[in-house]
Amino acid sequence: MIANPRPRRRKPTERQVGINQGFLYAAADLTRYIYDRGDAADLLRRAGLSDADCAWMDEVDKEQLRILRDDYGLRDLRGLD
Repeated sequence: MIANPRPRRRKPTERQVGINQGFLYAAADLTRYIYDRGDAADLLRRAGLSDADCAWMDEVDKEQLRILRDDYGLRDLRGLD
């Protein structure tokens, strides 16, 4: 019997999608209102969202996430351009 080297990724549930969206909103708000934006970048990394698709977000929030992408090494964030 051959072991599967990688577990299959399951489609996220609605609850997981909602939680992930909440993390992205929180990171955008933290970037907007706090001085140390590195905390917001760390939040996304710890939540496993450093490569999230942000195309659905409002332009105001995307602007804040672009700061994290450009200045804090979250180059894999998608949907911000």
